[in-house]
Amino acid sequence: MLKRSKNIWLSKLLDWFETLGEREQFDRLALPAPSAPARHLRPEDYLSISICDENIEDRVRQEAQQFGQFLARQDRWEDLAQEIASADRARRKTTRGMPVAELLAFGARAVVVQAVE
Repeated sequence: MLKRSKNIWLSKLLDWFETLGEREQFDRLALPAPSAPARHLRPEDYLSISICDENIEDRVRQEAQQFGQFLARQDRWEDLAQEIASADRARRKTTRGMPVAELLAFGARAVVVQAVE
């Protein structure tokens, strides 16, 4: 039903163009037939989107947590306390606002909890 109505609409449109004497102009608007078969392009051939695999925020958070873990594993609790206090006094934060002192404490806490389990 849809195909038939589409054909009827197209034939009416063509008849309308013929009555206006513009059939030749309509034919000129049509695209010419391709001389060669169309080559299927892959998006990789013409599109390149750069992405960053490693986020700076994730790297800073991971380094702070690992440093806290390192100090806790070495039983350097005084050094850890100084680092946490220093980061807290300076109000050091990551680019997204996570406190570095909290990340240091989280890393040390992970070592302690892991030892208890």
